[in-house]
Formats: sequence, C-alpha cells, structure tokens
Amino acid sequence: MPLPPPSPFHQHIALPERTALLLSMLAPWPRRGRELLVIGCGAGHVLPPLWQSGFDLSACETSPALREQARRRAPQGVEIEAASPDWLPFADNSFDWVLLRADELPPAALPAALGEACRVAACGLALTFWNSASLPWLTWRLHGRRHAWPGHCLPFWTVWRLLAARPGRLHAASCLWRPACR
Repeated sequence: MPLPPPSPFHQHIALPERTALLLSMLAPWPRRGRELLVIGCGAGHVLPPLWQSGFDLSACETSPALREQARRRAPQGVEIEAASPDWLPFADNSFDWVLLRADELPPAALPAALGEACRVAACGLALTFWNSASLPWLTWRLHGRRHAWPGHCLPFWTVWRLLAARPGRLHAASCLWRPACR
C-alpha cells in the first residue's frame, strides 16, 4: 500500500521553519569561495536557499528519482553525485563545510554517515534531523498518521551522544511551529 501524501503542515510550515533555522545556524560560516557538501539532498528543496545565501554547493543522493528532482531544483552549476552517505567518494577534507541530512537516512546508517561527513569536512559539519520529541512529530503520532512523515525521526539525545564523541564545539537548535509574535 502506498504511503499517503505529505501533509500541508510539513510542506508549508515545518519545512520552511527548518530551512530558516538551518540558514540562521549557518550564518556565521564564511561563504564566498567556500564549498558546502549536502549529504542526502533528497529532492533538493534546501539547495536553492543555500545557494542564494552564498555557498558554493555540491550534493549527493543515493536515490536516482530524488537525484533527478534535485537536479531540476538545483541552481546551475551545482553538481549532484550518486553517493551513499556511509561511503563518500571524496578525499579527506574535500569540502569546507558539510551538511548531513540525517532525516534522509535509516537510523542504523547514521554512525557511519556521520564518520564519513566528518572525514570530508575541513571546517565544520551541520546535522539536521526530525526530533522524535518535537511537537510536529508528537502531533502526527496522536492524530492518526493520515499523512506521510517526511523522513526518519531520531531521539535528540541519541544524536547528541554520537556528536559528543567527536572533537570540536557543539551547538544545537530546534524549531517548532509557533505564532510569529513569539
């Protein structure tokens, strides 16, 4: 049986909120002349905002159908490679920055993908995922799951433990849908 379509909540509220949070978290990163690799770019929704914010982009995706959608959305000059997140065909420190979209991965693949992301990142790594304690996830679980959830959910502390075992400073942020005045 096919999955139901993603909800309007995810398409019009949660995903734009996540994109805004991502751009604010990456705001301190130098951009011009720096390359950002997006691992698990999915259908490429995040590529245009990252490009417009000044990053030189490369991306990888395992699914041929999603890669094709990402190529249609990607700005001209953005290369989208066929690569598995747990085995990247790039040399160590190939990219200044790396964005790993963990919601696009099966949870069991996260430790290997995180290791590969750290290996190819020279300056920094950002990791996005759907938090299993978030208001959108809990609402979806309570209201009958009429729509497909757009990715894998992970407990925040599981992800934090994986990151805490690596050297460097850690920053965390979360976005929840809320009225604009708050």
